[in-house]
Amino acid sequence: MRELHPTRKTELKFNLLVNDLASACNDIRLSEYGMAFLDKLVGVKLTYSLARKAAEKSCAIFNEEAKIPGVASKVGTPLAHATAHFESFLYFIMSALDILASITVYFYPKHQKALSKSPYFKDQMAKTFLKHPNISREYAAMLSKNRQWIEDVANNRDGLAHRASAFLAFEKDGSVVFERRKPFDDRDPARKKEFEDLVKYLRGTIENLYGFVDAYVLVHRKMVKTSARTTMMLKSLEKGLVKEYAP
Repeated sequence: MRELHPTRKTELKFNLLVNDLASACNDIRLSEYGMAFLDKLVGVKLTYSLARKAAEKSCAIFNEEAKIPGVASKVGTPLAHATAHFESFLYFIMSALDILASITVYFYPKHQKALSKSPYFKDQMAKTFLKHPNISREYAAMLSKNRQWIEDVANNRDGLAHRASAFLAFEKDGSVVFERRKPFDDRDPARKKEFEDLVKYLRGTIENLYGFVDAYVLVHRKMVKTSARTTMMLKSLEKGLVKEYAP
């Protein structure tokens, strides 16, 4: 047994929040949404780990082969794996956020009709909460703070999902970079290509995601009555009594 990882603490707090909300609303769909959201986070963490390891392996092979000019390269397979896992990483994040948008509707019953018109997270963020911050000034401020990285993930995901695949390359030091994409940018083949370090992007994005989920729970925990079970679990979590099995 070992101490609960910070990401698992975030997931537990989120799960407790949604369970209390489901009980208050008496709607089984919320429990299903909550489980689906947590499943997507498993996908995010898995593809993050696989993409990072594949990128680091590609870097190591690239640097090793650079010492032996003319050698047949073995970097193709790990680089292809990094590409696939990176795209999946983006897909899992946006899928998780879209599920979160469905959960968010239940916290604001007075605005349910308006919120339901924007079933996708990106639209709910921009067209509802940021356009009408009076719905929840605290949540709107939180979304505004996180908007840049969320839209960055959404742009890359949309740009790759419909008309492209991720393009990875190497810097001189062997670090793997990816071309940043936007929806429909394929219409301009002469566009200026922008590249970003893949491993740094993966790390920064997953940290931003879990920071966002933490903040989401803090904002919305005030709106739902804390059940006796949740109170017990949160106290145990605070005391470090909740453990997880070491792999």
